[in-house]
Amino acid sequence: MTYAGYRFGQSEAGRRIERAGLAFQASQKPVQVDYSDWFFPVILPSPPPPSEAFLEREEAVRKALLATRARRSKPDKVPLSLSVPRSIVQEVGERRGVTYIAMIGRGRQARLCAARQEAMWECAVKTTCTLKQIGHVLHRDHSTVQDGIRQHCKRTGAALPRGMTMGPDG
Repeated sequence: MTYAGYRFGQSEAGRRIERAGLAFQASQKPVQVDYSDWFFPVILPSPPPPSEAFLEREEAVRKALLATRARRSKPDKVPLSLSVPRSIVQEVGERRGVTYIAMIGRGRQARLCAARQEAMWECAVKTTCTLKQIGHVLHRDHSTVQDGIRQHCKRTGAALPRGMTMGPDG
């Protein structure tokens, strides 16, 4: 019998591997071979199928785990679609003459920053999105969103949304 280009001779390992191969060919059932001692692999019998009691116990454990996960999760926390903040960003961009790609890009020109900060402020005022979610839409960090909202309010005199404060320096 040849494996990977080698012919096993009269060694004990070679005879065991040949017997495993012959046993597999004869039974057409998978044969397990223990290779923990690779020099002398051992042919193991196929495991018996699981009993009905074992399957029932396994199903009960799976149901209990699923019930525990259901209790821990917050059912009122529905995944928020970010299409509303995206549409707000697009509207602000159209009003200001800036493309959506430029709004989410890395540009730091004054008109881009002002448009981006206005979009951040509008998203904070008109939606219940967190700063992190607003930042996700604009490809920014939550602290950048917070600073952008503060800059917009300082520049326009608008009120800060959601009880935000100007911070120690403003």
